[in-house]
Amino acid sequence: MNAFPADSALALANHELQTLQEVQQMLLTPPRRVADADAWSRHAGRLLGALFDAPQAAVSLTRTGLAAPPVFPAAGSFASWLGQAAAALSSTDTHPREAFFITGPPADPQLAACQVLAEDAFPCAMGFYVAGTYCSGALGVAFEKPQSPLFGVSGLARLGLLLPLFRACVTRSQPLMPGPLSLFEKLGEPLAVYDGDGAELCRSRAFRRLLKNDDDAGRVCEAASALATAVCLHAATDGAVPAPVVTTHILRTTGARYELHGSPLPAHLLSVPAALIHLRRSRPRLPAPAQLRTRLGLTTREAEVALLVAEGLTSKEIAQRLSLSANTVRRHGEKVLEKLGLHARSGVALALMREG
Repeated sequence: MNAFPADSALALANHELQTLQEVQQMLLTPPRRVADADAWSRHAGRLLGALFDAPQAAVSLTRTGLAAPPVFPAAGSFASWLGQAAAALSSTDTHPREAFFITGPPADPQLAACQVLAEDAFPCAMGFYVAGTYCSGALGVAFEKPQSPLFGVSGLARLGLLLPLFRACVTRSQPLMPGPLSLFEKLGEPLAVYDGDGAELCRSRAFRRLLKNDDDAGRVCEAASALATAVCLHAATDGAVPAPVVTTHILRTTGARYELHGSPLPAHLLSVPAALIHLRRSRPRLPAPAQLRTRLGLTTREAEVALLVAEGLTSKEIAQRLSLSANTVRRHGEKVLEKLGLHARSGVALALMREG
């Protein structure tokens, strides 16, 4: 990427500086789910339009090397055009991995290094694209006429402020791309992938199921994030080819004991440092129903309900297991909490183990 225009082209008013900060923050927090991508993309277009005083602006992400529609649903014709242009530029070996672009021959010599796109539907458009390992992206704006103040060197200077953050945006949008991460999500083992900053990239269905009924699931995810960061840091300082060392962390919650095993993923698999976390859960042995009846004064049915609550079952699941109505299970559950002196189901397992 060639040098940007002189600093004199970067003069920004106070309200423009505020908008610039909002755009930068937006690029640092791309959506983690496809379901959130459309709203994020539309918001991005509005902020960019305000920053460049342009009637049309958009951000587009596509799978690298595929001339396909953008992953972000197109907010309009310009977004669709931008996605197709970025896919075309990033799918050939003749173009650089990232570059500024402009429609039509640039009038100013400082724009000569920009990739030139055909003057078709948007004769006054400019922006840049970044081609990552699995994900490519483009950010662009379209002006009404060539005389627009920011269609040229000044606009290029503002785009230059956004490029470094957009590189990070493309990298962090990896979870939205089909590829290696989608394979992890489908595996039957409780696995999760985190990047070197501790941000979750994906988790398998088995990982989700394991934490589904645990009120301390947030603590487990925080521990997994911290472990992944430590694993990636160790791998980065362990030479060019880190040994596949597995790091283990033990976490005890109110209802279970978790083992988190972390190992670095091969550098060629993803475009960012990442770690694979394997989760194992074991529950301490609960007392027998007879012990609960003797020590806590529970009835036979209350003891059965209490033990199933301690195992993490929902009221609906307990009702099915014991062939009872949901109302009956609810009443037994309330009695259990009353006799244990608790206000929430999350403390039942710990209370039973203490009393056992």
